[in-house]
Amino acid sequence: MFREIIGRVLLCVAWAAAVVCFDKYVVDVNISSLLHALTGSALGLLLVFRTNASYDRFWEGRKLWGGIVNETRNLIRSASVHLAGERDLLVSLTELTASFPPATMHQLRGTKMPGMLEVQHPPLLVATQMTAILKEAQRRGAISDILLANLDQNIQQLIDYNRRPIRLRR
Repeated sequence: MFREIIGRVLLCVAWAAAVVCFDKYVVDVNISSLLHALTGSALGLLLVFRTNASYDRFWEGRKLWGGIVNETRNLIRSASVHLAGERDLLVSLTELTASFPPATMHQLRGTKMPGMLEVQHPPLLVATQMTAILKEAQRRGAISDILLANLDQNIQQLIDYNRRPIRLRR
């Protein structure tokens, strides 16, 4: 963080020093206190609006991440009961479900997830593989069509939570 802001801080310090030197040695710069009050009020309002917008974005992200956590828990909780007889499928589904949040994190950050460097949208690939496991469980007779639809609803909800927010310009 220090390296990111040091240039901006030094620029502000240099600007302030230049204004002080200009005032002291070149021309007396008298600025009305009314101008300070108006500028301060405008900056205060701007900061309040920016802070509220930032907090809203943070809270939206927090709700979406909480939804991902809850849906992964619900999926594995339900699958662990219904796929108890199909241990291999349950283990595969659990591993894929555990890889969904990191895949989402990398997708949102715009970084590449290790092991999925060529994949365009890792969370979607993981979700597709999860659905394939549920379909295999249905084919084996471990779950019914209705249970498949219910479990797949959790996966669909995960994809719904996985939306990339609009990036703000710096």
